[in-house]
Amino acid sequence: MADNLRHFVYRAPFGTLRYDPRYNAAIPYPTLSTDPSLAMPHLMYQIEDPAAANPKKLIFPAPYNEADFELPPWFR
Repeated sequence: MADNLRHFVYRAPFGTLRYDPRYNAAIPYPTLSTDPSLAMPHLMYQIEDPAAANPKKLIFPAPYNEADFELPPWFR
């Protein structure tokens, strides 16, 4: 199974799974690949209000982001 994963590109619900033989790990976008269709996106969320109906917003990377980073009030 592991050998097959190293040789094929697998498109999964979480993104594209393609292994880099140098690291024996999935290739992350945008860290090691500039093509989001050939790498697994490393998603970053910001939690603004834990009590909200949708407390988290996807802020990185483009083209997946749905909001911009907002500086928390305690940093102002």
